[in-house]
Amino acid sequence: MDASFELLIRQLDTSIGLEVRRPVFEWGGELHVQGPHESSWGQHVRFTIEDEAPDRILRKLPSVLQRKPWKLIAVHGDCLDLLRNETNDQVAEWGDHTLEAFLRSQLKDEDDWVAVFAWQCDQIDQVLEDANVELFWKTLCSQLRSGSTVKGLLAIHRQSRLHAVK
Repeated sequence: MDASFELLIRQLDTSIGLEVRRPVFEWGGELHVQGPHESSWGQHVRFTIEDEAPDRILRKLPSVLQRKPWKLIAVHGDCLDLLRNETNDQVAEWGDHTLEAFLRSQLKDEDDWVAVFAWQCDQIDQVLEDANVELFWKTLCSQLRSGSTVKGLLAIHRQSRLHAVK
């Protein structure tokens, strides 16, 4: 699928059994870092972790969120293809590690977060302000249904708004 899928979160929750590693190679008896930290959730959800959010995403956020110390989780692997299959009632063999379970473990109501599904890797057509995981998930799945025009999606969850409403 020609799309990118990224999360901005404060901290990766590794308590679900994630092991974070940094690719290195040895040359001349020395270890050299070969890219950002990486991890996976099961067989299909692979991702890299970086300490800064890219400007292309930050520019789309309210100014108060632009200044936050984000972790960028760039999701790779075939998880979006599997999700598209599942959404269209086709076979999707996730095992015990679905994309939905991963998202629910990382996108917490008590924290600010941003989720970006960019169609063609740069197209964002819809912004969900005050999103929660359920709204984001339903909207993402509806984008992937057969017969739908796929649109890019930016979902913003602001924890401070939850407390202001109470």
